[in-house]
Amino acid sequence: MLKHFGPEAEEIAVTAGQRLIQQGRQQGRQEERVRMLLKLLSLRFGELSSEITARVQAADEQALERLSERVITASTLSGVFDDS
Repeated sequence: MLKHFGPEAEEIAVTAGQRLIQQGRQQGRQEERVRMLLKLLSLRFGELSSEITARVQAADEQALERLSERVITASTLSGVFDDS
């Protein structure tokens, strides 16, 4: 069907499709980072409050990386979240 509209329309559709695939992959990686961090936090510090869970779920990519590093070095749960 897109061939009827010419090569530009086909290229736009492919590019848009590639963007959607990339966004889906990024979202999947973000969700996996959140899942893993929550698991590490609960293994290290015990049951997590809904507030902590919400903070992790709302964190952007940079914050998740920072928190993931701190889960290894912090001696307390609050230490993981200091300055985040």
